[in-house]
Amino acid sequence: MTDAVEELQGSLESLLSAFSHFTLGKEDIAPGDAELSVLIPREAVASELPKLGEELLQIQRVLGPFSELATGLRRPLTVNTIASSDFGLFMAIDFQTAKLIVEAVGLINKTYEIIGRLRTNTQGLRDDALGDDLLALIDERINTKMAEANTAAAEELVVTNTKIDDGRKQELRTEVRLSLNALANRIDHGYTIDVRMGPIPNGTADPETAEAARVIITAGEALKYFKPAGRPILSLPEPTADADS
Repeated sequence: MTDAVEELQGSLESLLSAFSHFTLGKEDIAPGDAELSVLIPREAVASELPKLGEELLQIQRVLGPFSELATGLRRPLTVNTIASSDFGLFMAIDFQTAKLIVEAVGLINKTYEIIGRLRTNTQGLRDDALGDDLLALIDERINTKMAEANTAAAEELVVTNTKIDDGRKQELRTEVRLSLNALANRIDHGYTIDVRMGPIPNGTADPETAEAARVIITAGEALKYFKPAGRPILSLPEPTADADS
């Protein structure tokens, strides 16, 4: 019994350590803000507290570059609430970061529409017990195609940015590429990413905010309905804990 209690305590400490990277707040979406939700399938973390804590830290790493790219600052994310059916993480973010994440996920999904057909077909080949070597080659090609698309998407997102100086942009190219990889891996493994927006206060809709709201409304609507078919196939390199230092 003592060992079980100590194990549970260790798990809770791991999860609380992850929570320390977020600021807990209210569930309402503040005017002028947006809410990003990430639904984590239970099987992705085996319903285990330590793995959930590690995943929350990784989500912080993945989203950080988008915040910096959108606003010039890498702000800590604010958690509105956490749901427990699938583990749902609901975070308040500014319009500009929300817009960038919607655009980034849209670029991933565009490529995924192509490789998704390969993923579905590969499942059929696997069911037919085709040779593992051939299936491994197909998996490798799919991962390469997504990695190449993410490299191009990172370049597109960074090069058009006007808030970051040229020296920092080179570093962000790598960080954004790895973050895109991580998002692609998670979409492939059944995560759901969605963005909602709060009301825009009267008289404060400058052109930049209005454009961000337009993208969130139009492009963001498609995110919640994107559901990959077939078995997970992506295993792209992601940000590591070294990025925290």
